[in-house]
Amino acid sequence: MLTICVFLFLVFACIVICGAFSQRDIFTKLLFVNTGTSLASLFICFLGSFKANSSYIDIAFIYFLLSVIATSAYLKYFLQKHKSISSDAP
Repeated sequence: MLTICVFLFLVFACIVICGAFSQRDIFTKLLFVNTGTSLASLFICFLGSFKANSSYIDIAFIYFLLSVIATSAYLKYFLQKHKSISSDAP
């Protein structure tokens, strides 16, 4: 069971990393980063349930919340930057 989950995690992590590097749009890259952090949080939750240690689940929950907040902050910054560039253009 653990081997299958680790294999699936690595496959999806490779897909997310390749997708993030192949995209040119910053918003799509942010989407891939958010997907990667969600994937890492799910893997930490799996480890917590596999080892029957609830502190892993707490750490995964905190990591997930921080990733959502950070992604929202990045998106707000880049949206404001995008709006200022488009309003300056003739």
